[in-house]
Amino acid sequence: MWDALRRLFGKKRPEPVKASEPARVTEPVKPPEPVRPPEPPEPALWRSGMILQAVGDGDMAQYPGYSCRTTRLQWVSRETDEDGRPLSVRVPEPETRVMSMWDFTAAGRSYKAPHELAEHWYDKGGMDWCGDKYGHRVLYDAEMFPCFDSSDYLYEDRYYRWFFLWEDGKLTRVQYTDDQDTVVVTDDVLDLENKWWKKIQKLECFQ
Repeated sequence: MWDALRRLFGKKRPEPVKASEPARVTEPVKPPEPVRPPEPPEPALWRSGMILQAVGDGDMAQYPGYSCRTTRLQWVSRETDEDGRPLSVRVPEPETRVMSMWDFTAAGRSYKAPHELAEHWYDKGGMDWCGDKYGHRVLYDAEMFPCFDSSDYLYEDRYYRWFFLWEDGKLTRVQYTDDQDTVVVTDDVLDLENKWWKKIQKLECFQ
């Protein structure tokens, strides 16, 4: 009997049941920051061992509803002889084609619309240098349709547009006129519009 009582009361008292701890309040999970698409890489400047040189007046440039004077060009080497004359000179051999604006070739590359020539802009606050869909550097310029009265100035929003590409020592010009369904492409430009020749000089396009 004593052994039974000893066994009964000799047992450890059961520990009281602990109240469950309140669940910890965790901060809400923040959604991940949207991933920004990478900036287009800055393409290299037009770098060439040859540079453009004016040799006189060129033929009139003619586009739908537009004409202007031009400067005739030639390519000359940066290297010169003892008398300062270029070691080599190349006269451009232009090839001009009128093609659909929805399917044309310029500087050996294919485009499905003029805007594919200016998919990215590299100028801050300016509109000189853009990049085509291949990542090549393109020089851009535009001229608004002529306005003759206040109504024209108020409502006119059409432009003549020029895109210039440089590839394999040749300058290519793509001219597009708003409201037209064609582009005029000249590979290896010989006669360049005076306005754009001055711009190429000012921007020092060929570094």
